[in-house]
Amino acid sequence: MSYDRYEDDYHLTPTGWKLGTSYFYGNPQKEVEPPPDRVLTGVREVRQSSGWSPEDISWHEKWRSPAVTQQEINELIRRFGERPPEADKAEFSKWLNASFSKM
Repeated sequence: MSYDRYEDDYHLTPTGWKLGTSYFYGNPQKEVEPPPDRVLTGVREVRQSSGWSPEDISWHEKWRSPAVTQQEINELIRRFGERPPEADKAEFSKWLNASFSKM
C-alpha cells in the first residue's frame, strides 16, 4: 500500500479545464458534478510510497464524449493544453485542510 494516493478529475470544456471530484485512496472527498458541456475527463493521480519519497504523478483519460469529434477535441487541447497546468505539479498542500471523515 502506498503512503499517499490521491486523485483529481479534470474536465475539458469549451471554456477550458475545470476541476472535478477529488479522491483520497479512492474515496470521494469533494464531489463535483461534471460540467454538462465537458468533452473529455482526465484523472491526475499522485502516489507517494513513503513520507520521504518524491511524489509520482500520472495522468490518464477517464471519459470522452461520443458527441464530439476528435478534431473538436484536438482544437480544445490546442487552445487549453493536453492537461491543466497544475496537473504536473506536486500539490499535497491542498490536502492539509481536507476532511477525511468519509474514510
